Amino acid sequence: MSRPIVFLTLAAVLVTAGISSVSARMASPLGGIPDRCVEQCPDGYLYATCTEDGHTIKYASHPCLTHQKDAAPVEECGPNPALCAAGRRASCIEGKWRCVKGSMAVSSAATSISIKGFNPKFARIGKRLTITGEGFARNGNVVHIGENMVRDVYSADGKTMTFLLPRLIKPACLYEKPMCDIGIVTMEPGTYDVYIDVEKEDRQSSKVKMTIIELR
Repeated sequence: MSRPIVFLTLAAVLVTAGISSVSARMASPLGGIPDRCVEQCPDGYLYATCTEDGHTIKYASHPCLTHQKDAAPVEECGPNPALCAAGRRASCIEGKWRCVKGSMAVSSAATSISIKGFNPKFARIGKRLTITGEGFARNGNVVHIGENMVRDVYSADGKTMTFLLPRLIKPACLYEKPMCDIGIVTMEPGTYDVYIDVEKEDRQSSKVKMTIIELR
């Protein structure tokens, strides 16, 4: 009589284990994906590292980075609008300029760009050039040198920017529509009109003369 009881007990254990397994799979945050294959990004986003069958999933880039890029809002605010009322400032919110509470209104004069000087005074091709002035953006500054340009120049303090004056430089018309077919050109010694603007912003400095000499 003891043998049937053993078989019944074993069957009950197997059935219970099967139910638990199914329940665990149903309770998985990603459906049928095993819990061991579920990872979480710092912002709470969940992604799978393997399929339901246990095969490893290979991503071209890390899912957390892809998720953050896809979820990031795109600001398409144009040039800064007219002044807000006293005690309020302009802020780009969900792609639109809005006046919000602030210590002071934003004026166009406060964000204007100016060039004060160059260091060294005579720029040298292939060497570092520092431009001093006011109103530079942290990223996205564009330095126009004659008909040519150096893009995405960084400024840590909004007053100085340092970059390598390239021997090969792109003409500004490469970024216009329709695009020209000149291609990359060689920077030549001479005196050029230089001005600075910021990508996606309606801010531009006045033109200042700069002399470039050949490095010897």
